[in-house]
Amino acid sequence: MHPIKIKASALQFAILVSVMVALLLGSFLTLSHTQRYFKIQSDFLLSNIEAMNIGINEGLTTHLIVGDTVVLSEENTTIKVTKGFWGGFTKLSSLAETKSKKFGKLLLAGSMPTTPKTAAYIGDESLPLVLVGNARLEGTTYLSKNGIKAGNIAGHYYHGGPLVRGGVRLNAGGLPSIDKDWRQYIERISTDRPSNEDFIHPSDENNRSFFESTQYVYSPDLLVLTESYIGNIIIKSDREIRVTPYCHLNDVLLIAPKITLESGFNGTAHLIAKEKIELKENVSLTYPSSLVVLGKQYVDGQPLHNGDKPIVISNSAWVQGIVVYLQTKEGQTSKRDSRTHIKIESQGGIDGSLYCEGNLELEGTIRGSVYTQNFMANASGSRYMNHIYNGKVLGNDLHAQFAGLPLVLTHQKIAKWLY
Repeated sequence: MHPIKIKASALQFAILVSVMVALLLGSFLTLSHTQRYFKIQSDFLLSNIEAMNIGINEGLTTHLIVGDTVVLSEENTTIKVTKGFWGGFTKLSSLAETKSKKFGKLLLAGSMPTTPKTAAYIGDESLPLVLVGNARLEGTTYLSKNGIKAGNIAGHYYHGGPLVRGGVRLNAGGLPSIDKDWRQYIERISTDRPSNEDFIHPSDENNRSFFESTQYVYSPDLLVLTESYIGNIIIKSDREIRVTPYCHLNDVLLIAPKITLESGFNGTAHLIAKEKIELKENVSLTYPSSLVVLGKQYVDGQPLHNGDKPIVISNSAWVQGIVVYLQTKEGQTSKRDSRTHIKIESQGGIDGSLYCEGNLELEGTIRGSVYTQNFMANASGSRYMNHIYNGKVLGNDLHAQFAGLPLVLTHQKIAKWLY
């Protein structure tokens, strides 16, 4: 038998095929390993996201201690939930960690709207509420035992139809309580001075993530803002801040004894003052913004000078968010206080909620809820306690997704995701 001769080219072809098969098998094994690895990592990520959402729900429904970190366990995942504040809103952080994988989110939250929706809650326990002119109340209204009636001011009578378009209930004796931790935060941050290493020198554009440490712009004198400020930045003055219409603010916190937003300004901001906040004509603060004044001490019964109202929302100025006037214990008076603490001029208004430990002079419109010790009207040289003259409170117009005031014993909802 003659030996079979195999050509070298055929042998080379067989080797080539073997190598290709080996490469394909190796690639398949590598691909399978890679897919399995990415599936495990994807499962870790999905597990972290689900755990992070559990932490957020815990923060929204549980009364957490401010500054403390609550640690939760969910299978192999650790969840850390931290509560703080930013302006008028609660700031929540939820961080989930599985082995070496982490996933976290930050958000602003506020109280859920009441069911049924509240139009006005009046803390005064004795005076009736009097409606004059085009005044209008829509939604559930909480009044003193003396109820509500129509009235007149200088010959102008009420002609708005039913006095309340909604339910009428008896108040519980005083206003619903504000979160004690939040009030302490407002008192503390109004007086705290940041350390020098946190200061920045403003440029034309200033950006800071809420996942980083807070940056500060500080001056002992007047600050006039014309630049762009976005994110985790606190702007503080020991004297006054004026915000020009050329300035761009997004989620920034402003702190000063006096803050003025000049005519034409548009932005999203949180304002805290000890004396006065004024929004000039055609100012627009978009959701979620907040205005907070912690009233200073006054001599019992001493009237404010003309123009010294702590919060003024001028004609055609609008706030989407919350407006709060608080009184320090020293500033609370034993006699009935006849000063105006918040004034909303005609054509101006709020989309959201208002809380006033004093007197609200409402000439404009509030699409949402009002919690005030008293309404009042200034007309024809006289002051009329617990009167609404042409003002409107449209509680049923409050958006279902609105997150509002930091009231105690209320579940919260997300106002905005931070970045």
